[in-house]
Amino acid sequence: MSFVEPLESRRLFCVLPHDESTTAAQLAEHAVPAAATTTTTASATSEAPTAAPAAALSAVGEINVRAKGAAAYELGPVTRFFYIRRGGDLSKPMTVRYMIGGKAKQGLDYNVVGDRVTIKAGNHLRRVEVTPILDEFIEDNESVTLTLLPDPAYGIAAAETAATIRIISVENTHVPEPQPPLGPTVNWSTVAAAQTKRSEAMVAVVNNRIWVFGGYLDATATNSGRVDWYDPAANQWQNVSTTMPTPASHGGAAVIGTDVFLAGGYTGGRGGGQTFAVNNVWRYDTVANTWHALPNLPSARGGGALVALNGLLHYMGGSDITRNDRAEHWSLDVAGGATEWTTRAPLVTVRNHVGGVALDGKIWLVGGQQDQDADEVPQPALEVYDPATNAWTSRASMPFGRSHIAAATTVWRGRIVTFGGETTYQTSVKNVSAYNPVTDTWSELSPLPGNRSSGVAAIVNDTVYYTGGLLATTTWKGTLG
Repeated sequence: MSFVEPLESRRLFCVLPHDESTTAAQLAEHAVPAAATTTTTASATSEAPTAAPAAALSAVGEINVRAKGAAAYELGPVTRFFYIRRGGDLSKPMTVRYMIGGKAKQGLDYNVVGDRVTIKAGNHLRRVEVTPILDEFIEDNESVTLTLLPDPAYGIAAAETAATIRIISVENTHVPEPQPPLGPTVNWSTVAAAQTKRSEAMVAVVNNRIWVFGGYLDATATNSGRVDWYDPAANQWQNVSTTMPTPASHGGAAVIGTDVFLAGGYTGGRGGGQTFAVNNVWRYDTVANTWHALPNLPSARGGGALVALNGLLHYMGGSDITRNDRAEHWSLDVAGGATEWTTRAPLVTVRNHVGGVALDGKIWLVGGQQDQDADEVPQPALEVYDPATNAWTSRASMPFGRSHIAAATTVWRGRIVTFGGETTYQTSVKNVSAYNPVTDTWSELSPLPGNRSSGVAAIVNDTVYYTGGLLATTTWKGTLG
């Protein structure tokens, strides 16, 4: 059963165009006074000065504001943003003043956003973050409107002087049905074998196909750029006519729409030896079969986790180029077009070869290990990150520590499930462990048919598929009994 907080304390966002029927008097009713603090929780985001949104503005320093995005379809606090853009000369910083109105109250219904922000020199974009505050009141839908105020330093685009974000109360949203029970019986069978041996690959599910990226294809620990997909409906594997721009293993993978995002990892191998951390970030368009470079990670990492949540990519943990474990946690606002990563709360437990998933509007990190190879110490830790508070919380630990589960940890019927893994160096297990966030407990499901680690697991149509690991080609299919 999925965890659902009391209805009166949960809210959603829906971003809509500015309502022209809102009067100046209505806006002024809740406006921030001129003497109010200029401190704001707005997040600075830089973009290339030649990008289209700024280029479309007047060369004399015209600004506009938009509220980008659509309805948020999951329960829980969901951050949305006003995007303030400028054109013209970007060589100097620009302070933009605005008035906040609407029925929602700053500091009561959502975070305090102040009355101005400064766009840094060289940047044309600044975003203003709006995050709801959980309360115990049953309320109607409310709105937050940001209206740009005139200033001698800039002009205002006539068509985009204001934007509105609506806060949709849970009383007016659909509450999803509870998830059916999970297990404990999983009936395993063997389906079509993969076309190549594989270990330490990355995995993604797009349009009911399981995409597998890179990894090791043989015992030389040479990183591959090969891409394959498996179609469960046809029980067929296909080698895709593309290769990863940076052949890699041990990378993080996440999906937004039909795009797959890959970050970090190991590269190289064989004669030249491996590089144990890279900072590359790629977006792969599965429809157009094209690759696009995104802003690099702030530092090279391998063996960390990449999770997509609310239009943002989060990269956490892993090890650096010297194979030392790191606690850094960064996010990239893909939906907002950010060109640099933002620092978030660091991990509580540093680890690599770790599993990461999104569930109930939060990010969960599972297992992993500290140190490397013969010195590895598998970790049982489970920790959850809440983007609304930018904080990590420890939850019930796994029954025992295990690593090499980065691509074999997924969400199944509202539970976090991890398949196989490594308990000591080169010692694999076949355990399938499921975590229930409602009861904060772990349970065991029917094990894999054989011991595996470093494989990939994915859910398609309520059925799990596990392939590869330990340089195997075997693919197992698991259905609930």
